[in-house]
Amino acid sequence: MAILIFAAAGGTSGAGIHIPMFVGLYHFGATSAIGLSNVILTMGGIVRYFKNIGRPHPSKNGKGTIIDFTFCTLGLPAAITGSSLGTIANLVLPETVVLVLFIIVVGYTVVQVCKQYSALRKSENVVKAAQNSVEPKSRAKAVEYELTNIDGSSHKPN
Repeated sequence: MAILIFAAAGGTSGAGIHIPMFVGLYHFGATSAIGLSNVILTMGGIVRYFKNIGRPHPSKNGKGTIIDFTFCTLGLPAAITGSSLGTIANLVLPETVVLVLFIIVVGYTVVQVCKQYSALRKSENVVKAAQNSVEPKSRAKAVEYELTNIDGSSHKPN
């Protein structure tokens, strides 16, 4: 249950976790597990929409909503097409093939996310290194100021 909560909080809605959980723990067939996962994904999206509709966008200084409707307009046709093709494949293909395709797609997605995480982490480390190279000078001034105020004397530390 905790895994599903973290997955939903991360924005994935747990779809990649629901299907294996339904198949492994609850002994659903792949077709039923995928359908139930889609229902959960839809309900999670609806709840998240109504939760976030009034929130301001953090990088737009309170103007605009946190929901990017341009992205929704561009992404919705692809999502509907993928969902329709997936439904047809789920009905036509045998359960084993559906599971193998699911594993391939989830595996590919995990690899791509890990690559993006690695690149983001590297860029954050570069920014931190740049900040740390500037920061010691300001730290020295802050320490000197604190020592002067606490001690009450006018001497400067070595």
